[in-house]
Amino acid sequence: MIDGLDIIPPILVDGPCNPWWSHYGPAPNNAYLIRPDGTVAAKHGWFHRPPDNMWCDMDELLNIDSGNCTQNGDKGLFALTLDDPDSVAYGAPGETLALHSTIQNLSATDNVHIRIQKVKVVTPKTWETALCADICYAADVEETDIVIAPGESQPFIFYFYTGGEPDSGYARIRFQNMTNNQNRTVRQYYGVTTETTSTETSTASDDMLVYPNPSRGSVSILSPSDWIGGQWQLLDLSGRILAQGPLMGSKQDVDLTRPVPGPYVLQRFHPDGRTVDNRMLVVEE
Repeated sequence: MIDGLDIIPPILVDGPCNPWWSHYGPAPNNAYLIRPDGTVAAKHGWFHRPPDNMWCDMDELLNIDSGNCTQNGDKGLFALTLDDPDSVAYGAPGETLALHSTIQNLSATDNVHIRIQKVKVVTPKTWETALCADICYAADVEETDIVIAPGESQPFIFYFYTGGEPDSGYARIRFQNMTNNQNRTVRQYYGVTTETTSTETSTASDDMLVYPNPSRGSVSILSPSDWIGGQWQLLDLSGRILAQGPLMGSKQDVDLTRPVPGPYVLQRFHPDGRTVDNRMLVVEE
């Protein structure tokens, strides 16, 4: 590890009897400031994560001003960006599916304290899910708090640990600013496993637009004039047709009040009978 990572500071490894673990407790990245007499002057559960700043503790202990002690407020605001706008991950049964997002602190002066929580998880019994923010948590962890420094960003990954049979599931995740109740968002992440991992169902030609997506009631399909007279179909992931009808104009409204929440495929058929476009569509509660 020392050679591979080019680590400069000395590395101390806890022995098999785990005396450090027994005395100081488990943590993946904690830090302690220890006085010359062996007593602990300060403890940080995560040595480089705001709002803690070990430089401030060292300045106080040594009665100096290093210039590295910075104290930020907690009034920052965050924004969440989805790397996959459809929030759907595909894979084969038994694979781990990952959906990536980025949380950004929009403030240049203040930290932002965010609680990430599993609000609702609907998955097959053989599946598990996990949150991954500053670290990746066990499947039974339902929520975690993170603090992001001014101007910084934090990756967020949601994992589906899938079972051995083709299936699908989803999870609703809430991101809440702990000092500003108005700064919050809820996102749904979907996992789908099929015998084939083709992504054809999530692609469409540039002239096909379906909105809003995700949807909670109905969607509109926008098509060029040469598609008028064709057909549309709404299918579940097993290929079963749930609804269908003609493309009667450049804008076709489709009712989505009956499907249960989850991912679906919206197909559009050209009047020539040969050209077919597919678009993944997510229905929310």
